[in-house]
Amino acid sequence: MKSIKFLIAEDQADKASDIVEIIQSRYADASFEYSVSYAGTAKKIKKNEFDIVILDMSMPNFDPKLGEKPALKALAGRDIMTKMQYRKTFIPVIVVTQFDIFGRHSDAVSIDKLGVDLKKDFPDIFAGCVYYNTQSKSWEEELIKIINEFVDE
Repeated sequence: MKSIKFLIAEDQADKASDIVEIIQSRYADASFEYSVSYAGTAKKIKKNEFDIVILDMSMPNFDPKLGEKPALKALAGRDIMTKMQYRKTFIPVIVVTQFDIFGRHSDAVSIDKLGVDLKKDFPDIFAGCVYYNTQSKSWEEELIKIINEFVDE
């Protein structure tokens, strides 16, 4: 089996670490690159070839400066997939998020509705949505199940 190259687009270090740990436990030869913002993720996807992108839905617009706590862009992940589709960059994207509601007030959308919308809007890119919850192991199993759909063993 060839090495799988992942882009982990996640602004929380502990969540990124959990994701990598789960993937490495199943795919020991996997390699990883990281991004922590919308701009950084868009740049890495444009410059590199990845087998799978693990994408957080809510990220800052730009890489934060040291000590800075930037505002989050609620649907940054959707904007990344829009850019990928425009550029005809068809890499499987797995959204891993710890939120079950996105946006605010009348713009709010549930994680289930978001998954349905992403599948409809990005059929060649969106691979699935995983609800990250440290109180449960089910997110780990779901993540590996989706990755397995794209890995030749």
